[in-house]
Amino acid sequence: MKKIYLVYAFSFVLLLVSGILLAKPPVVFAADCHAVCKVGSDIFVSGSTCSCTDNQGCTWTGSDGKQHSQNCATELELD
Repeated sequence: MKKIYLVYAFSFVLLLVSGILLAKPPVVFAADCHAVCKVGSDIFVSGSTCSCTDNQGCTWTGSDGKQHSQNCATELELD
């Protein structure tokens, strides 16, 4: 009989955890941003927060919690 109660208890906990995750899913990346650049490639970033300005660049907070930035190229570089 104890095994049956253990299965019921496990099922209840699993159902409870599933309900919590469905109601409030964890946020890994909440924002996607992009900037259009006159020179070079456009910039696309994802982070918990981000902001971009066309022809300038983007700043964002990564999953590591650190602030990152990427600027548009100022002139076309030829190799």
